[in-house]
Amino acid sequence: MPFIRFNLILLLLNLAVYGLCQPPEQYAYTHYKLSDGLASNVVNNMVQDESGFLWLATNNGLQRYDGNNFITINSDTGDVAGLPSDEVTEVYLDKRGNLWVATADNKVGIFNTHTFRYTEVPIKQWSREKVHVDKLFIETADNRLLLQFRKSNKLFQYDTHAHAFVPSTYFPFVNSRKINYIVYDQWRQRFICSTDSGLLVYNPKTSVAAYDDHNPEGDPLITQYKGERFFNYLYMDAAHRLFAEQWLPNNTHPSLHLFDFKTGVQKKYDLQKEYGLSYHQIKGFLQQRSGKLWIFGLPFLARYTGSTEPFSFLKKDYNKEQEPKFNIVYSLFEDRQHNIWVCSDNGVYQFNPDAQLFHNYTLTTPKRFTVEGRSQSLFQWPNGELWVGYRDLGIFCYDRHMLPLPLPASLASLREGKSVWDMHLHSKTGKLWIALRGGQLIIYDTTTKKAQLLAPEPMAQRAITQIIEDNQGNLWLGTQGGNLVKWDYAAAGKNIAAGFSLVKKWGVIEKLFTDKSGYVWVAAEAEGLLKIDPQTNKVVGQINAASPAGYALWNNNPKDMLQYNDSLLVVASGALNIINLNTLRVQHISRYDGLPSNTVQSVVKDASGMLWLGTLNGLCRTDIAKHTFTTYDQRDGLMNESFNVAGAHNLSNGRLLFMTAESFLIFDPSFILRKDSFNTPFITDFKLMNCPLLVDSLLRLKKIKLDYNGTNMMIEFSALNYNKLAKLDYYYQLQNFDTAWIKSDDRHQAIYTYLPPGNYRFKVKTKNIEGIFSPAITYFYISVNPPFWKTWWFYSAIIVSIGLVLYLLDRERMKRLATLHNMRLNIASELHQDVSSTLNNINMLSQIAKLKAEKDIVRSKELIDEISGKSYDMIVSMDDILWSIDPNNDTMEKTLLRILELANTLETASGASIDMVVHEKVKDLRLDMKVRHDFFLVCKEALQYLAQYSSNKNIMVDIDLVRTKIVVKILSVGSETEEGILQMQELHKNLTEQARAMQAHLNFEMGKRDTSIVLTIPVK
Repeated sequence: MPFIRFNLILLLLNLAVYGLCQPPEQYAYTHYKLSDGLASNVVNNMVQDESGFLWLATNNGLQRYDGNNFITINSDTGDVAGLPSDEVTEVYLDKRGNLWVATADNKVGIFNTHTFRYTEVPIKQWSREKVHVDKLFIETADNRLLLQFRKSNKLFQYDTHAHAFVPSTYFPFVNSRKINYIVYDQWRQRFICSTDSGLLVYNPKTSVAAYDDHNPEGDPLITQYKGERFFNYLYMDAAHRLFAEQWLPNNTHPSLHLFDFKTGVQKKYDLQKEYGLSYHQIKGFLQQRSGKLWIFGLPFLARYTGSTEPFSFLKKDYNKEQEPKFNIVYSLFEDRQHNIWVCSDNGVYQFNPDAQLFHNYTLTTPKRFTVEGRSQSLFQWPNGELWVGYRDLGIFCYDRHMLPLPLPASLASLREGKSVWDMHLHSKTGKLWIALRGGQLIIYDTTTKKAQLLAPEPMAQRAITQIIEDNQGNLWLGTQGGNLVKWDYAAAGKNIAAGFSLVKKWGVIEKLFTDKSGYVWVAAEAEGLLKIDPQTNKVVGQINAASPAGYALWNNNPKDMLQYNDSLLVVASGALNIINLNTLRVQHISRYDGLPSNTVQSVVKDASGMLWLGTLNGLCRTDIAKHTFTTYDQRDGLMNESFNVAGAHNLSNGRLLFMTAESFLIFDPSFILRKDSFNTPFITDFKLMNCPLLVDSLLRLKKIKLDYNGTNMMIEFSALNYNKLAKLDYYYQLQNFDTAWIKSDDRHQAIYTYLPPGNYRFKVKTKNIEGIFSPAITYFYISVNPPFWKTWWFYSAIIVSIGLVLYLLDRERMKRLATLHNMRLNIASELHQDVSSTLNNINMLSQIAKLKAEKDIVRSKELIDEISGKSYDMIVSMDDILWSIDPNNDTMEKTLLRILELANTLETASGASIDMVVHEKVKDLRLDMKVRHDFFLVCKEALQYLAQYSSNKNIMVDIDLVRTKIVVKILSVGSETEEGILQMQELHKNLTEQARAMQAHLNFEMGKRDTSIVLTIPVK
């Protein structure tokens, strides 16, 4: 989520005696506005529930904030859980955890933070007014919840059984007085009320009310303010001090009274007269748990210190981006991490005075009140005093509390356009060397407090950028012109102006450094890194970008360096370069490894061994052992993200100081390692197919079940940690889908467009700045239902269906086999009967013919002819049967061909003319063997009878398929003889029996001129 951070000037003291101002400390502000997700820039107040979510009352609905996103609840008429009005005037969290919501239409209700349902709580015996009335929720020691209508005599109490507010007489005087405000004095266990007629103190134990001319218990507050009228807002702080706003009818502004119950001291403040505050209203107070007390209203925000300057107003300047911009502060709220949230007419501002890591300091002139100059150098004295050197502004001095100190008189000239590039205290002489531009030096004697100005010739009138000291007490100076100059302590003797000599000339010298072995290292522009032997003044080594691979710098423009340990030298040269002093191998740490940019300008090591890098894109904390990087920018409180070359310094108390383009900042690096228990991630939002679902309801399920075609989901998570310096990283994994943990980006969300059917577990955890993961891992289960064709029951049904089909096929196969077997048995039985009958006849005829052979030759010949005919008929019958059971003849087409062959044979034998027409549909029929055999026999017998016995030999045959029946039509044209009629009758009889056996229908008509046979055979 994009945020705009602002730095707020907290303290600005004009010190005319020193000519310039103390550098004011800056606070880091986070500004939330419409573009960040706020429903309205007008935010009335906010609370934090027990889970850690923030709830905001805005003019455009109720909002929940989780540190990542805003969720808005409004008066959508289509939503049964909607609010009665979009304009939410107040939210209040009672002791039971109920979130009360008051809206501009004078309705109040409870909003369930888990189910997101709003339930109105009616106010009995009150006619709702058309104009909004400010309300005050009050909880008593006996757990009553009261609702007081401000500036009226209306008081109600919440009835849990009736779920309504009913009129209350908890304050017996309520019907006779209009109460403006009520606070509870927990020390004295009394209620203090403000009215237009003065203050009133009520003792609920004795039911005694004390006011102006009625003070039976001698209440000191009533005594002190007897006769005072028109009190409005009240506040009791932790020191038992009452703040009371009073606005007299004839005054154009209010006054503020303070009464200290412990000391009896009374004070009165007039903010207009004392601070020049024009028209203003006091909206309220907030006291942090740390004790800091804030006052706010129209159009101001200030801290009450109680000192000689009791109010410290936060500066507002609409022309400066670093400062907040609002006309009115409606309320302040402190969350569980001590962040202060400023609810205003310009959105919400968040800052944390107690968790301010970076303390920014700028320098301004009283003439122009603008940032003047650039801090370039630093020297810290043993007593903690800081001397800061600026470009064009000289030196400014500060004590250990960053309060300004006077500059020694002998250095006063440094305020007159001098640029101080570096400062070094010489260990042998105790004198402070101050490097200036133009090749000048100021030598300040700390004993005599006198200063001497030098302009050594080897400096060539170029700015002196660096001063260091070697192990022999010699000083090494580098210039902007690239001159490396040595001041020889022994050669100079007592003449400090002597002993200067030019050692070498390179590019601009950015940094000089003496390592633990006594060598002098020079960071020179375009030359890289040079190693100097201070004894011989010779260059004994050089490392630059042209060095062999594995031994080269990232680039040839080193900016800063330090010795990390006995064997490692850290060099800022574009990226970070780690040089092994023993092998001279160089390791690069760049943007590809996690640096914010390859523009490292300065580097310093803190007490824990962490490196802090100042870049042109912010500050970076680096653990070179673990390769972890944490970046800081304006969102974290940096007033300027562009850091100076070699501008990082260690202070004596463990703090670090960095210099930037227009300020310097001081911070304690150990501050970020404070234990923060708010690191357990929460699931804050769950969108399925881009539709938000209630997270609490989902997480109560053992498993979230999704359909296979609806798995596009977005999961958002947050630790509800509003401390920006926590720098938590989020890692998530969907088990059975993601192979490893995935680091989330700043949006803190996981998106899955498709999940195959299966069971999953979504997990999320956090990692802090030290690389330690949260002990608790948040997780929930997801089950994606497969499509019905991939379910076990569908597979089971398929298997059962296949088994059933196979069973039915097998049963049909067995049935066909049984049918075929029975058919063959029938055919065999018929064949056996025919053969047996024929053979018996042949045998009997043979015996008769044998007996008649000698006596009756003619009869014997007749018998032999009969034997021959029967033998032929048996052969033909056997041939027909054997042909039918031959598998090669299992087609209708073969059967029709055999009928055609029969017709041809009959034409040849009898001289008949047989004309056959077979339709194509019949040829494609697939009939079982029995039907084909019977069909063939019927056709054969009919044709044989007609060809042999009909007097007319013209026979027409038509075989067709009509729906599911074979229709055989046979027509013999011509009149029949008497013998032919007898044979036709015999044929009719035979065909009738066969048709009955085949379950066919026979129509046999024999007329005077033709014989017609129509046989309809059903087929399957």
